[in-house]
Amino acid sequence: MKIPFYIPLCMIALSFSSFSSLWAGDHKGPTFNKLKTIRLPKVELWEVTFREAIDILHIQARLHDAEGDSGYKGINFVLRGNIQNERPITLNLTNVRLGSALHNLCKISGNSMEISEFCVTFMRAQE
Repeated sequence: MKIPFYIPLCMIALSFSSFSSLWAGDHKGPTFNKLKTIRLPKVELWEVTFREAIDILHIQARLHDAEGDSGYKGINFVLRGNIQNERPITLNLTNVRLGSALHNLCKISGNSMEISEFCVTFMRAQE
């Protein structure tokens, strides 16, 4: 069965519009800059929990951060409250910003994130 070409095109257009909300606003500081500048060549998550996905992305952020001093590589992640952790997550992305990868992860897992000056905090999305 062939998929009409406009369906993937619509999915791409919708995904860009959802990412733009992350980059809009008055975010400033080192955490937001790292979310924009750290590029992950490949994110492959297969049937993992939200906590496992966050651990994997934390390691990848440290590996792909261009910051010279190893003490300041990556971003601090904080899990707050009762996060949505039950459903298995599968995510496959290529050449993506860390912020976009985290945004996708939150979107499919039912969680949300807040960007502060020193960390990214994850919590259950408001229903």
